[in-house]
Amino acid sequence: MTISPFVPVGRYLLVGVLLATASPALAEDDTTNQVWFDYHAHYHADPKREYYGDAGLRFYRSTWRQLYARPSLRFHRRHDLHLGLGAFYTWNKDLSNTLELRPWQGLKVRWPRFEALTFSHYGRFEQRFSFPESGDNELGLRLRYKLATRISLAKRLSLDRVYVPVSGEFFFDFGPKVDVFFRSRARFDVGLAYNHDDAWIGEFHLIVQGSASGEDRDLESSDFIFRFQVKHLLSSKDYRLRNEDLPE
Repeated sequence: MTISPFVPVGRYLLVGVLLATASPALAEDDTTNQVWFDYHAHYHADPKREYYGDAGLRFYRSTWRQLYARPSLRFHRRHDLHLGLGAFYTWNKDLSNTLELRPWQGLKVRWPRFEALTFSHYGRFEQRFSFPESGDNELGLRLRYKLATRISLAKRLSLDRVYVPVSGEFFFDFGPKVDVFFRSRARFDVGLAYNHDDAWIGEFHLIVQGSASGEDRDLESSDFIFRFQVKHLLSSKDYRLRNEDLPE
């Protein structure tokens, strides 16, 4: 019997929809509960060049919704080089709807390497061009740094297809209207991933995010993010050696 390759996607999205429906009840006055759905595709053109990208939907109740697509390119070297362009469109209930374009460049270094764990350091520089319907176009810049690893459950629980991704990421926003960094953000992420086969991986992430202004650095807002990802490995033969380090 032939099973459609879209069956894994349907399973993961069904679970996501059920949890997303229940998540607003968890919100408190000073926090938001966001839900993100992502689809990732990866293709190795050759051993040193990889095309990849992601697209998805993000939302918080009926306050805002965001659709995005982000085609990207990775050059496999001793340290990986990344290039990409993101397009984000946000519908806001109380603010102007906005189109945002984000060209970005990144560098990933994997170090240190242990028998059970490999850590990665991922730095990115983004240029953010915002086009709100109000007409006040803006340019912003952002630096991002992410420290990540993943914990295999193969030896611990005999689950050879299950692993736990863990990361911490820090954001620093600035732009031509200010001389110093005016906003920072920290994002901490723990997940559970299932490698369905050589072509499909499903992941669920719980992300805690806080942001602060550059003036006093006091925590201004916090978010709980429920993120559901489906990763489609279009060149699965190559990924047998690389699926521990899928770019995001």
